[in-house]
Parts: sequence; C-alpha cells; structure tokens
Amino acid sequence: MKKSACNRTVEELKQSSVGYWTEEILRNAQERSLVPLLLRTQDKFLSILKIADKSPDAWKHALALTDGINNKIFLKHLMVLSDVGSEVIKRFQKDFEKIFPMNRFTFIWKEQRYQYIFKVFGDKHKKNTTYQIMV
Repeated sequence: MKKSACNRTVEELKQSSVGYWTEEILRNAQERSLVPLLLRTQDKFLSILKIADKSPDAWKHALALTDGINNKIFLKHLMVLSDVGSEVIKRFQKDFEKIFPMNRFTFIWKEQRYQYIFKVFGDKHKKNTTYQIMV
C-alpha cells in the first residue's frame, strides 16, 4: 500500500524538498522588501522633517513638492522611526476608543494646542494592509 503524502517522515520529505531558498525565492523577497526603498528615500524623508517645521502638518506641503517619495513611503519611514508596526497597530485597534476618545488626538506643538480627528481607524479596519500602509 502506498504511503499518504501527509504521513511522510522527515527523511522522506528531505529527499523531495529544496533545503534552501532558491534564487527565484530570494529574488522575489528582495523585490518585495521595503528596506532598499527606505534606504533610497531616507535622505528625502529626513530633509522633509528638517524643513517642514512651520506647523504640525507642514510636511504634507513639502511632501507634495518632492519627487521620489510619496505619502505611503513617508508613513512607512515614520513607522520605522517610531517602531510602530502591525503588532502595535493591532493593540491600538483593540484599545482605540480608550486611547483616542471620540476619534480625536489632541496634542501641543510649539505651545499651541492642535487636534486631529481620525478619518479611518477604530473598528472599521483590522489589518495594516487595510490602512493602506503597504507601499
């Protein structure tokens, strides 16, 4: 009787498997990696942060005038800089109402009070891909 594919031993699996990443898999991983993109755009990101200091949202105007970096790449840089990834976003999701009552984030910048009203977050979305953070 022939053995089921689901009941093979480790040794049997090793005989028919590739024990390393193939060139194709490595190439695909490199193509999808954000690291090269973030390295290429790092100087522009830092420049925007340096020059766009008139108001909390001045970066939006500077970003609109910059080639080679868009809002999603800029956001990804901010996430890396602040160490906010999908796990932190999941925690924010769970406690969103406690952290940001009434979907508002209030902060003080240069001794002036500002308020940001979230347009999308809360219970409406579950994954950071839904937040369109992927580049």
